Parts: sequence; C-alpha cells; structure tokens
Amino acid sequence: MVYFFRIYNDRRVRVLVMMKILTKDNMNLKKLFTVTAAALVLTLSNGSIAGAYALENNAKGSQVELREATISNLDFAPNITEEQISSLSDQMLFELSQNGGEIVSIQSTESDLNNGDPNMVTPFTMPTTDFELTVVAQRTTLGNDNRDAFIFTAEGNWKETPFFEFTDVIALSWSDEFTLFSHSAYIYEGCDPICYDYTRTTLNTIKPEEGVAYDVDLQTGHNDEAVFLKATVYKLPNSTGSANVVAEYGHVELTARDITVNFAAGKGGAEIGMSVGFGANLEKAVPAFDDFTY
Repeated sequence: MVYFFRIYNDRRVRVLVMMKILTKDNMNLKKLFTVTAAALVLTLSNGSIAGAYALENNAKGSQVELREATISNLDFAPNITEEQISSLSDQMLFELSQNGGEIVSIQSTESDLNNGDPNMVTPFTMPTTDFELTVVAQRTTLGNDNRDAFIFTAEGNWKETPFFEFTDVIALSWSDEFTLFSHSAYIYEGCDPICYDYTRTTLNTIKPEEGVAYDVDLQTGHNDEAVFLKATVYKLPNSTGSANVVAEYGHVELTARDITVNFAAGKGGAEIGMSVGFGANLEKAVPAFDDFTY
C-alpha cells in the first residue's frame, strides 16, 4: 500500500491531495493503478508546504518503483525492445497486467490531430506530436479447451486537450480471419476525478472476423487523457502463420458529424477506412500497424 500526495494552491487555501495505490500481497500488481483519492484541505505553513513537496517527491520515486515492478512481472517476447517497453504508458501497463500472456508486438505512432484554428484545418494526416496511438498484441488462451487466442489493446493518448471536442472513433482490425470473442472500450480520465468512463464509449461498427470500432464522446470539462479499446480474438485450431493488427483513430473537427467505419481484412492484411458527414473534417491518426507470428 503506497500513498501519493499532491499540492494544489490558491490564494485562500492550500489543498493536500492524498491518493492511495493498492497492491495485493506486495507482489501482485493487478490493481496497481486502481486509485482512490481523498482530499485533505489544509492551511499550510511554509514549512508544511516544503514537507508536503518532499512527500510528493518520495511518491514519484515510489511510482517509478511500482512501474518497474509491473514491467518485471510482464512476459515479453524476445523481439520486444527496451525502447518499446519504455514507451508504454502506466495505464497501458496496468491493462496488460490484467490480461496475462506473452506480449508479442508493440507499435506506437504520433500524430497532429489538434487543429485549433478552423481556417487552418488540413484534411490529411500530419506525423507530429499531440496525439499518440499504441497497439499491443498479447498471446493468451480461452476456455477449458485452452483455445489459442490474442488480446489486442489499443490506446489513443491525447498529449494536450483537443480544440474540437465532438464524437471521435477508435478502431482495431486484424487479419487471418481471427474470430472476435469479446470487446470493450473506455475513456481514461487519469483518476481526476474518476479513472474509467465507460458511459461515453459506444459501439460503432463490428465485424467478428475483421474488426471492431467504438465512438468516443469527448466532452468539455472532462480530463479525457486517453481512450482504450480492447478486443480478444481466437484463431482456428492448429493454424499457423503471420498475422497483422492495426489500430486507427479518427478525430472530428469543425462540426459534430458521425464517423462511418469499414474494415478490409483477410489473409493478406488488415485495413480500416473512415469517413465523416458533410460539413465536418476528419483528421486520422497515423495507423499503429504491427505483425506477429502464431
């Protein structure tokens, strides 16, 4: 059990926020980033402020240790590099720790989706840095018969709050006619004030052998830090080969319009198409595309 402290200041009062991070048996980090927060409103002296900052610095060190412990408890395939592992967010590490199984591929891309000036909207992808898209493939088994399966986890991470906040889309697609077993999506709000919001993600499109997409309802006043989409798929018994998985994110600008999603997937690969209604602009992230053997 580790406590985190954070200081918030205004002219009248200083607020010390204490956050408690739970672990199970000190080794099972399954609930590593399940955070509960209690705010303690304190009028602090300068000495108390210095002490609180010291506590916060200690908490940062503890958080690094917890991250390293989470990584050490995950199973990475030999082809996964240290650079790829270090690129994973804390929340992605938490999701992977929930899944179990060997992580066989990691791919991340960066894009510029945040056009604040309506006169400067450009209808094409620009590979810069206000949005990061990551997809991870994890090998697992399903059911009493231990069917070979994979869990695909996609994260769309906003590095800054987008100027336009309408309904976006996040999607996953895969090749080789793997069959969809389960799927879910949520917006991660960084535990400020809540951690997971499932109410603002709704199913957009689903093709069981090709892909799944969710609408993402961005809203002003929410800390929409990232959106996660997870799909568990299983393959034909005793089949082998090389498969593809791709994550895509579409961001609506100018005016609210629905996004139409279509998939083109099969033995040869996987692609995701998106289009938006009249009057709106659709910025698409650089797809996060990867392959793995099975």
